[in-house]
Amino acid sequence: MVGQMILFETVFALVYGLAWERRLPSVFETLALVFVISSVLACLAAHRRLPEKGKFA
Repeated sequence: MVGQMILFETVFALVYGLAWERRLPSVFETLALVFVISSVLACLAAHRRLPEKGKFA
């Protein structure tokens, strides 16, 4: 959950900052955002627990 909150904080801060400056993100800003999002998604996928057969979570 902490990773998701860090992701949302970063994304919204970048979006609000870009909206304030009325510009699009640079190539490096876009790459950094893609890396942050992909790292959080990879972490979520690694820690996701699949339900066992016949049991409910």
